[in-house]
Amino acid sequence: MTKEVMVRIVGMHNGEDTDNQPVASAAAGVYYLKDGVHYVLFEEHAQGFTETIKNRLKLKGNVLEISKQGLLSSNMVFEEGVVHNTAYNTPYGTFLMGIHTKRFAMEEREDSLRIQVDYTLEMDDKFVAESRIDIMVVSADLPDRMAQQDNNLN
Repeated sequence: MTKEVMVRIVGMHNGEDTDNQPVASAAAGVYYLKDGVHYVLFEEHAQGFTETIKNRLKLKGNVLEISKQGLLSSNMVFEEGVVHNTAYNTPYGTFLMGIHTKRFAMEEREDSLRIQVDYTLEMDDKFVAESRIDIMVVSADLPDRMAQQDNNLN
């Protein structure tokens, strides 16, 4: 995979107080592999705020760590069969978040990395939702290379 990547994240939360609509975001990012650990760095903008959120995805084996710094800050860990607790800091206060990962799947290809995680989300020890996160990281030049291959076929 190239250093410059595109990151697409789709999250879905099914719970009593959620709208059950997928939330999708996409951003340009930087990818690198060091000592068998995948890292993806990218920034996102929260709607209604000017401050950015710096994100780091760290994938080591079957453990995904998502660290956020800025307007929102947290260190979420997804590991199948394990419950991880973390503080989730927002402009509206800090919440204790529990993440119980039920399923973890990862597919690595030459030009992409896809991660899917199904988990139960709790806030302040109360059930919030059954959730899924789907992360796709692709080389930024992949669409151009695919178009070039199509041109070579003609």
